[in-house]
Amino acid sequence: MAGAAADTAAPADPLARLHTWWNEARASGAGVPDALALATVTPDGEPANRVVVAKRIDHAGIVFVTSERSPKGRDLAVHPVAAAVLLWPEPLRQVRVTGPVTMLGDADSDDLFAAHSRLSQAGFIVSGQGQPIDPAGLDELRRRTAEIAAGSGGLRRPATWHGYRLRPTAVEFWSSDPGRAHPRRRYTRTTPDGAWTVAMVQP
Repeated sequence: MAGAAADTAAPADPLARLHTWWNEARASGAGVPDALALATVTPDGEPANRVVVAKRIDHAGIVFVTSERSPKGRDLAVHPVAAAVLLWPEPLRQVRVTGPVTMLGDADSDDLFAAHSRLSQAGFIVSGQGQPIDPAGLDELRRRTAEIAAGSGGLRRPATWHGYRLRPTAVEFWSSDPGRAHPRRRYTRTTPDGAWTVAMVQP
């Protein structure tokens, strides 16, 4: 199988491989390649999961954005760790990532904010992400978002809106095999700047 053969020649750096798989998923046009299932730990120690957008995958990890006042932002303020999963349908592949999460600086967060559409920027400004709202409030939220988006001049990133980076200490690659011998390769290290240890594991 091509996937198994490709796995044999996997690079020593898992983030290079993750970036390659991500680009291949985006080029395939199948599914939602940027969808990232992100699990955090609540202040009470309970697991919490949701799907966010992977804004960037590079040599340092996976970047996503959120408000520090959102449920996941509050989770990360107390427990700055996360587990994430990327799943792509063609070819069928999965990547699991775990590690600490750091908040990006203002310059990087400003760049990430600027990369969004004006309507999205307006939505970030208006939304009290994760806070209760009724149907009438949702209509008002929609109206205010449209009003701000239709205005003139640049929009400024809210002070509570940031980029975050998941810095992997474990990355596991899985790819489908028709004979059920699904290749799995696990990379681990003790710190985000440490050397990687690599092992094949049974499906």
